[in-house]
Amino acid sequence: MKNKKQIFTTILSVLVSVFMVAGFAFAVTTISSTTVTLENGETISNTTNGVVDISGNLRIISPATLLVTGTNPGTQVKLQYATTAMTGGQLQGIQVSATANLDADTGATGGITGIEAKARQTTGSTFAVNQLRGIIGTADARNAPVTTIYGIEANISSATGAAVTTAVGLQVSQQLASDGAGSSAIYGISIKADNVANTADIQLSGGAGNPTNRPTIMSGSSAPDNATCTATTNRGSLYINTAGTDAANTLLYICEENGNWVAITIP
Repeated sequence: MKNKKQIFTTILSVLVSVFMVAGFAFAVTTISSTTVTLENGETISNTTNGVVDISGNLRIISPATLLVTGTNPGTQVKLQYATTAMTGGQLQGIQVSATANLDADTGATGGITGIEAKARQTTGSTFAVNQLRGIIGTADARNAPVTTIYGIEANISSATGAAVTTAVGLQVSQQLASDGAGSSAIYGISIKADNVANTADIQLSGGAGNPTNRPTIMSGSSAPDNATCTATTNRGSLYINTAGTDAANTLLYICEENGNWVAITIP
């Protein structure tokens, strides 16, 4: 009975033989019980049971597909990179690029998608799921100072020759069942700011004419503090007092040019 190391070596030997018979330039210099060393120094190793290490780049030539299957409800694919130094000042966990160089109409009416993530409960499933989340973006700062944190950043850009009809940084499509069965609350965007004082839910663009003045939309359970209203940075901002009333005109406020929050009279 062969052990795991012997089986691993046998499988790799067969794969190498297949590649060489097929005419691929896949020269192997050494094969041990745990490691295959290729001609240019890259290695494929199994020094830890259940883990296969590849020292070089893994390239999958299109239209091939990398298919990961399993019945374990835990993590299916995990990419983890940890370092104590960043050469060049930039660290990226994963980068996905879909680039097309089209010189004629090839019928690509569906467009080009860089990455698509889907969390799906199949039509045949009868098991209740608490949450379905297509994608989660988390920026986590700990001990050292961090200037700016973005959970998710969306950029749109174009060159001079590109005629863009519509440009949208973030689009939310609510494609729920038409009858709305079982749906009690549906939001295009839901914003939560737990235990953070003087935080605006949304910061707007000041426009091309006044890019430094960026109005905000804020909310709180009391009247706004004038310290959060500055004529040169967020004039025109709106504040919603969740404890206010229409009768007392304490529900909605606007940041005026004199740097004060002024209650808006609601007819």
